[in-house]
Amino acid sequence: MFDIRGAIFALLLVSGEALSDDVWFQQQDFAGALRILDETRRLEPQKSAEALRVWKDATWKAAVAAYDAAKARSDEDMAVPSHNVSEACRNATFRYQEDLLHGKMYALQMFDAAGKLPSGFFEGNLNWWGLYSQCTNITAKGYGENINFDAKYWTATIGPVIAKPLLYLRVGVCVPDTCSRNDVIEWLDGSILMRLLLREGITVVDAKSLTVWTTLPRTTLAVICIVSIVVALMIAGTLYDVFKPNHISRPIWKVHQPISNEYTNGAVTETTPLINDTSVTRQAEKVIVPSAQERPLCKLLLAFSVRTNTRKLLSTRESPDSLGCLHGIRFLSMTWVILGHTFGFVIDYLDNPLFGLNIMKRFSFEPILNGFLSVDSFFFLSGVLMAYLMLLQLDKYRREGRRFPYWLLYVHRYWRLTPVYAFVLMLWVWVYPYIMTGPAATTAADPGCLKNWWYNFLYINNFLDMVTGKECMGWTWYLANDMQFFVISVPIIWITFRYFLVGMITQVVLLLASFGATIGLAIHYNLQPTMSSAGQNPDAMNLYYQKPYCRIGPYLVGTMLGYLLYRTRGQVRMHKAVALLGWLAATGICMGVVYGLYNHLTQGVVLSRPVAILYLTVHRTAWGVGLAWVVFACVNGYGGIINTILSWKAWIPLSRLTYCAYLVHPMVIFIVYQDQMEANIHYSDILLAYYFVGHVVFSYAVAYIVSMMAEAPMRHLEKLVLKQDT
Repeated sequence: MFDIRGAIFALLLVSGEALSDDVWFQQQDFAGALRILDETRRLEPQKSAEALRVWKDATWKAAVAAYDAAKARSDEDMAVPSHNVSEACRNATFRYQEDLLHGKMYALQMFDAAGKLPSGFFEGNLNWWGLYSQCTNITAKGYGENINFDAKYWTATIGPVIAKPLLYLRVGVCVPDTCSRNDVIEWLDGSILMRLLLREGITVVDAKSLTVWTTLPRTTLAVICIVSIVVALMIAGTLYDVFKPNHISRPIWKVHQPISNEYTNGAVTETTPLINDTSVTRQAEKVIVPSAQERPLCKLLLAFSVRTNTRKLLSTRESPDSLGCLHGIRFLSMTWVILGHTFGFVIDYLDNPLFGLNIMKRFSFEPILNGFLSVDSFFFLSGVLMAYLMLLQLDKYRREGRRFPYWLLYVHRYWRLTPVYAFVLMLWVWVYPYIMTGPAATTAADPGCLKNWWYNFLYINNFLDMVTGKECMGWTWYLANDMQFFVISVPIIWITFRYFLVGMITQVVLLLASFGATIGLAIHYNLQPTMSSAGQNPDAMNLYYQKPYCRIGPYLVGTMLGYLLYRTRGQVRMHKAVALLGWLAATGICMGVVYGLYNHLTQGVVLSRPVAILYLTVHRTAWGVGLAWVVFACVNGYGGIINTILSWKAWIPLSRLTYCAYLVHPMVIFIVYQDQMEANIHYSDILLAYYFVGHVVFSYAVAYIVSMMAEAPMRHLEKLVLKQDT
C-alpha cells in the first residue's frame, strides 16, 4: 500500500537541512545535494536502510565536491534552477540567513519554527507543521534586531508524494513576511525537493498563509451585533424572571416538565410534529408559566429567560403516553454520530495513519466503520414519533369532533427547525472562519453556503453535490431527508388512520420502490455494500448516501411501529419464550448488520455482486427492524435491564439537546483539530477516547448555549404568535 521508494525520496528530499536552509538560500550546494539524492534514488527499495545511512553521512561539502566532479565528467546541463522571486523577499531572506549564521535569537526561532523531518514518516506522517505560534510571534519590534520584517507562517502543499492512495506532503514554512505566496512557491519549485519530485511525476506545489484579520467583514460585524442583542435579551429576560413580583417557583431540578403531547418523550425539537394541546398545557404549566395578564413585552423577555428555559430543559416529567426508551436511543445515537466523526475527521491530522489502519482491522472497530447506521437510528426515531404522536392527536380531534389543522403541522415543524438552523449557519459562515488559527485552519467561508444557502432553508440541499463542496454545511443533508420524509408522511399517516389497509399498502409500496431504486443504482454505478468498502464509487455520497429514495427504509419501519404502538398502547402480552425469541432475532439482525462485513472491510474479502447489492439495499431497513423490536419490547414491559438503561431519567434533558448538538458538533470537532494545531494527533486508544469524550461534552455544552439563544426562545414565540400559553 505504501510505496517504499517514493517514501524514501520524500524522506530524503525534505530533510531538515534541505527544507529549512538550502531550500531558501540560492547556493551551489543545491546541485551537489541533488546529485547525492539522485544516487540515493537508484537504490533498490530493499536497501532503504542503506539509503538512509548514505544521506545521514553525506555533508554539503562532500555533496558539492561530488557535483563538481560529476559535472566535469558530463556534458549534460546540471545548472541550478533559477528563482523568480521578488527583490524584497530575496533581500529579507538573505538577511535572515546571515543572522541565522550569527546565532541571532529571532533567526534561530524562525529556523526552529519551520517544519522538518519528524518521526513516524514510515507510519504515514506527511504533515510537518512546525510551530505556528512560535513563527507568528516573531516580530521586528519584539526582538529589536533592526530588521524590517516580521516572520510569517506558510503551509506548503507538495505532491501527491504517493499516488495511490493520493497523499500530499504539507510542510510549515517560516519566512520573512515580505515573501508573497508566489515567492514561496517559486523558492520551493526551484529547490532540490521539487526538482526530484518532478521526476516522479509530482507537479503540484501550493502555499497558503492564514489571514490575520485586523478588520472584520461587515457581515461578521452584523452577526456579532445580532448575537449581542440576543445576549442582552437573555440577560434582561433572566433578570425580569428572577425579580418580577408574585413569581412562584421551585428549584430548577424540582420543577416538572409540561405533560402536553407536544413534549412527549422530550421531542421538542426536530421530531415534534404535533399541534399543542393547550387545554392540558395550561393545567400542567401553572407552576412555571407566568400569568396570562402579563404584557406582550414581558412575555417576550421571558422567552429569553435562561432560568425558565433551563428549568424546562432539565425537567424529567413525562406524559402518560410517552415512550421513555426513546430518550436513551436518541442520546446514544447522537454520541455514535460524534464517535464516527471523531475518528473520521482525525485522519488528516494523524502522525501515524498507517498504525491507525491496523487499529481499524480490529473486530471492535466495526461499529465505527459502520457508524453510518447511527443516522438511520434517527430516521427510525423520527418515523416512530411522527406516526405515534400524530395518530394520538388525530384520535383526540376525532373524539372531540374538531377538524384537524394539517397545515399547522408544517408551520410548526418549519418554525421549530429553521430559526435554530439559520442561527447556526450564520455562525458557521460569518463567525467560525474568523476565530480559527493554526496551520490547519482556514479563514475561507464554506463555499457551498455562499451560493447555495437557500437550498438548506428549502430542505433540498441533499440534492446538491457534496463531494465537490456545493452543499452548504454538508452534514445537514440528514435534515433535508428528514423534512422530506415528514412532508410525505402526513398524508400517509392520515390515510393509515382512516383506511388502515390502504395506508399500510402505500408504505410497503414506498419501501419496495426504495429497494428498487437502490438496486438499480448499485448495478449501474457499481456501488459497494458500505461507504467504508474498498473501491467504493467516489460519487457514492451523491448517488446513494444522501438521497431520500435510498434512505427512507428505516423511517417507514418507524411509522409502521408508531401505528402499532398507537393501537396497542403498551398492552401487548406475550409468552416469555416469544419475547426471548424476539430479542434473539433483533440482536442477530443488528449484530449481523454491524459486524457482518468484518472480513470484507478489514481483510479485503470481495463479496459477490448479489450479496453486496443485497446488503446495500436492505441493511439500513434491517437495522430499523432491530430497533423496532427494542422499542416495542420496552414499551410493552419486556425490555428488562435494556429498558431500565434506555429509560433512565438523565437521558431526557440530553435527548432534548440532540438537534442542536447535531448542528454544532462538526464545528466543535474542527475547532479541536484545527485551532491552534501545533502538532499532529497521535493515534492511540486512550488519546482518541479522550478526544471523543471531549467532543461529546463540548458539543452538548455548545448545544445548550445555542438552545438558550435560539431554540427555546423560538418555541416560546411560536406559542405567542399562535396565542397559546408559553
